[in-house]
Amino acid sequence: MIIHNFKLYTNKINKHILITLDSDWHISPNGSLIKPIIVHNTIKKLNPDIRIIAGDLIDDTSTLKGINKKRLISLLEQSQTICPTIVALGNHDISKISFIDGLKWHQDLNIDWYQEIENNTSSKLVYNNKIYEGTVYLDNKIEIICLNPPYLYYFINKESPNSFLNIYQNKNINFITDESYYHILVIHSSVAAIEVINDIPVINNADLILSGHMHGGMVPFIARKLGKLDNTHYGIFTPNEKILWDAKYCYGKIIKGNKTFLINPGITKLGPEKGIISNLNFIYPSEIYKIDLIPTKKRILKK
Repeated sequence: MIIHNFKLYTNKINKHILITLDSDWHISPNGSLIKPIIVHNTIKKLNPDIRIIAGDLIDDTSTLKGINKKRLISLLEQSQTICPTIVALGNHDISKISFIDGLKWHQDLNIDWYQEIENNTSSKLVYNNKIYEGTVYLDNKIEIICLNPPYLYYFINKESPNSFLNIYQNKNINFITDESYYHILVIHSSVAAIEVINDIPVINNADLILSGHMHGGMVPFIARKLGKLDNTHYGIFTPNEKILWDAKYCYGKIIKGNKTFLINPGITKLGPEKGIISNLNFIYPSEIYKIDLIPTKKRILKK
């Protein structure tokens, strides 16, 4: 287990706020939950004000029919007793894998799964489209929005910026609070979001964008440190099928324009669908982000 520490300063809050970010549990129907449990226990000790889970809790929707469904929901329920827990949806949360005629993915939108997330976390379901999208969490300091791109974006259009634009330029999604609030956007994959900051208001108006999905570009943590790769953010291979120099924005803190992206390398790097290769997961430790939001001065609230 590796905890990465980030300190971010803002004049929009009047007290220190601790946020944790984890992602990519990739729980299979009958597999071990040891990694998510260790992460949960670590976060319990950290005692954050807000926990954000940036998608891919399950490896595919078949998990929702296995013995691990109740265990997964129990973990979310326990997390909510620690602090408000926000869950974004990843590409694996909305899809089912088939091994017939090769490894293929199919869309599978499980509304009961969304309802369980809403019932056991601080995430709120947007009922007109049965998905968590829009304002998910709001207090007197922070507003959080989750974007959950569809199956088409991930599996057909391979996370292209044009596909992202076609989806979100036609959606009226933005923060409901003014710029005196600290705005956090959560999106499982920020690959396209990084490229279209100025074209999507909800990205342009965010102070912080939190993501997962990239699995650290499949570069082991020790290799990133020894090779001093943390400042380049390049990977070996990414979920959107990019390799080497095209495999970018894979982990860490990335400043693009005037926006701060934090991309979590994830809890499980190799999902069960990888077969025997999944046994190499020991090379890739679980990684979580500890984010300290530190006030630079007291915020003056509008009357």
